[in-house]
Amino acid sequence: MGIRALFDPEDEVRERVLFHLNILENSDEDLSSSEQPVVVDFLELQNSLVQYFSSPSNFETPFSLQEAEQKITQLQLSKSKNISSTGSNIHHTNAGLSISGTQAVVGTLSDQDVSQSTSSQNQSNASEIAQHPGLAMYGKLFKSGNPVLVTESDSDYVVKCIVHSFAKHLVFQYVVTNTVQGQLLENVVVDCDYSSLNGVNKVATIPAQQVFPSSSASLYVCFQLKGDDHFNISGSVSNTLRFTLKEINETQDISEEGDEDEYRLEDFSITPNCFAKQNPTTDFRSLWEQMGKAESPQKIEIFALNFKSIAAAVAAIVDIFGMGANDGTDHVPETDQTGKHTLLCSGTYFPAVPVMIVTNFVLSQQSSQVQIRVTIRSESQQVCDALMSCVG
Repeated sequence: MGIRALFDPEDEVRERVLFHLNILENSDEDLSSSEQPVVVDFLELQNSLVQYFSSPSNFETPFSLQEAEQKITQLQLSKSKNISSTGSNIHHTNAGLSISGTQAVVGTLSDQDVSQSTSSQNQSNASEIAQHPGLAMYGKLFKSGNPVLVTESDSDYVVKCIVHSFAKHLVFQYVVTNTVQGQLLENVVVDCDYSSLNGVNKVATIPAQQVFPSSSASLYVCFQLKGDDHFNISGSVSNTLRFTLKEINETQDISEEGDEDEYRLEDFSITPNCFAKQNPTTDFRSLWEQMGKAESPQKIEIFALNFKSIAAAVAAIVDIFGMGANDGTDHVPETDQTGKHTLLCSGTYFPAVPVMIVTNFVLSQQSSQVQIRVTIRSESQQVCDALMSCVG
């Protein structure tokens, strides 16, 4: 069983098998008799690994998990002291802003923490894609979107999609999880109907060779932008998962013959926000006023959203624009009875165009809707128009 698992398509499975086989074969007591497991924060461990691989000079000594654990523990203690010293009830008021002010509770994570977490995830995605022989040709990764579930969470085959943006390409990564015991999926692809998606042409499909039970594998569908237009890419995509289904018996033998099968996935939409990424600033109000004085391009529109709470509407708008919130304004206090809120977002649009967005929210008790007023300022009118189109 252990030898068969060495050929598992998942890196993590193979690494675990090699680790434990080494213990069994060499009777390494130090490895097999750990009294306590090492528990560290995943994101901090990831940051330590990124720092280690960032300089070739570090390769002279092997990466030490114990040293990383000590540094992470010290960092976590330092953060805890900082949080304790500032108190648990931290508030920020957007008074003095050129639009109506509001008050928001700042959460435990700061804008910088969120930005670092997102940056770390982008670095991880960039490293994975750069090492993939079929994707490295697309150059530097600009942004990876949030995973979107395109099946029910309790489906036989659970699939989520991540959209990766490059200078001249979009790559849809479909992560397929096979939850059916006794079934192997081979030559797994997604047939994308992108006839409603403007601005791209499909150029490649990279299948997942095998997806074993209780494991996941990724496949990719690649698109090339038509020209250098990063502003009008929008539309819906229909998806069908196609694969060869093979049976695995009780002795783990795989049937030689398989049946062609397919699985309908949910549609999802692509908007220009795939070329917008977060870039929180510590001085939003000053930069906002500077853009106003410089008469930078601006666009203002009013919308009515079908949400019963401002908090839900705020979360939706942050996701729609694909940029980070500033000054904790993505948090709506539960005690706030005013029915009003202001969200401040900032970021960059491809390749490096600054964008700032102020969204005012007003809850209508009579219609159970949230009225919003969106103001977008940027150095480019095209950027303002493209991002506003994401709302409605």
